[in-house]
Amino acid sequence: IPGLYLVWAAYRDDRADAEAGWGKPDLGGVADELAAAVRAQWAQEAAVRRLNDPFLPTRWVATDPPMAEDWPSVITLSAGGAGWPAPPPDGIWATDTAQLATEGGISEVLSRIPTGRLVVLGEAGAGKTMLLVRLVLDRLARRRPGDPVPMLFSLASWSPAEEDLRGWLAGQMTVDHPALGAPVPAGTLGGSRAGALLEHRLILPVLDGLDELPEARWSLAIARISEALYPGEAMVVSSRTAAYKAAAFPPQGAPAKVRGAAVLELRPVDAATAGKYLLNATADGHRWGPVLRALGTPAPVGRALTAPLMLALAREIYNPVPGQHPGGLREPAELLSPALENREMVEEHLLDAFIPA
Repeated sequence: IPGLYLVWAAYRDDRADAEAGWGKPDLGGVADELAAAVRAQWAQEAAVRRLNDPFLPTRWVATDPPMAEDWPSVITLSAGGAGWPAPPPDGIWATDTAQLATEGGISEVLSRIPTGRLVVLGEAGAGKTMLLVRLVLDRLARRRPGDPVPMLFSLASWSPAEEDLRGWLAGQMTVDHPALGAPVPAGTLGGSRAGALLEHRLILPVLDGLDELPEARWSLAIARISEALYPGEAMVVSSRTAAYKAAAFPPQGAPAKVRGAAVLELRPVDAATAGKYLLNATADGHRWGPVLRALGTPAPVGRALTAPLMLALAREIYNPVPGQHPGGLREPAELLSPALENREMVEEHLLDAFIPA
């Protein structure tokens, strides 16, 4: 009899769940399961991209007004704005932008921003996307049950003039995680599991590539992002510096900035860090000697290898993993060829050589 009862009870509960579209709205449990899936996804991606093999430190500086909002205003909004949660204990928030230093990592910097809102700027190849991947992985590694799940979204497919940001985010979430498209019971905000997680602030949206939108949409996209933010809701956005500046200082119309956000701008890799990175994955450092002497100089290769992307390409081409290029290695000294007359030509050479490597 007890066995029959358990079978019947399981059938009854499954039937009730199916009729409701979703059983009890345990959003915290759904968020925990999603966090595990997202962590596995990006851990695998980090391994493919050799994100920590070796680790390349990233430097940045905080940008002050008019590119970013006045810091006292950011603190005032977080401490006394309508609908914002109670401030944390003293010593958690940065008291000025000088405290948003590189030391400690990007996840710790985000924790020191009162609003939890951050804009990451940098030139092409400056390492914005890789920094956001690190942010996602670091946040997931430190996440406690029920905390928001950081999720990385590419803005390239968003149409801010036609699509609500939250609706677009919910749609993107279901691409990799179809179960999040399941409906939720009547009376639950969001319409779907993805929408409910967003409405209950259990997702930390990390939006990559504002500059990948058409130039005419940059200001509108920033305005839509600011409009979509609820009090106390965190968000991270990345963009090329020129695109964000164009939106912040338009020749006509109102300036657009992500409301309440700190702004960090990535800096070039210094010569010592670049040299250590290139030598880390090779047993024959003499091969890199001519290139190392050019680092930190105005030479085309010295300028090109200040960008993390170009350093990563050079590592893949000239420091292959075991088993690759059994017929012989290409020599880094070819980066000093007189035919490579400027930085752009060195970058094109690295991009061309990457595919066969």
